[in-house]
Amino acid sequence: TLEEKLYKMCDYFHSLDPTKSIRKNALFYEILLDIGSESQADTRNISDEICAFLDGQLDKDFSKELIGKRFYLSYSHLAAVFRKEKGMSMGQYHNAARMNKACNLLRSTLMSVSEIAACLGFSDMLYFSKKFHTFSGVSPSEYRKQVQRRY
Repeated sequence: TLEEKLYKMCDYFHSLDPTKSIRKNALFYEILLDIGSESQADTRNISDEICAFLDGQLDKDFSKELIGKRFYLSYSHLAAVFRKEKGMSMGQYHNAARMNKACNLLRSTLMSVSEIAACLGFSDMLYFSKKFHTFSGVSPSEYRKQVQRRY
C-alpha cells in the first residue's frame, strides 16, 4: 500500500547504506506514479459532476450563478464544456430532469398537479403545465390519464 511504501522510503532515508539512496529515489517515483494513477482513475468529467449537482437541484429554478460558485469556474466556460460533452445546455438538462421527475410522480403518486409543481420548485402551476406540455406533448392531467389507461 501507499502507507507501507512511505514507511519503507523513510527507512531508506535514515539508512547509511549507499544503495538505499538509489532505492529511495526509485520508491519515490513509484509512489508518485501510484498517486497519479489513482487520481486519474477517480476523476469524473466536469459534465457528470454538473449533472449530479443539477439532479440534486430539481426543486429549484436553474441558476447560472449557483453553478459558477459551486464549481469555482466561470459559467460560460462550464456551459461550453457541458454543451460539447452532453449535446445540450445545462438549462435544458435541468428542465428535462425536472420533467422526468414530474412524469415519475404523476405515474407513481396521487399528488395533485399543483403539489407536483410545488415539489419541483414551480411557484406557478400554469407555467409548470406549459413546460410539461412542451416536454411531453400532453398536459400533466392527460399524461396521468394515459398512464392509468395502460394499466
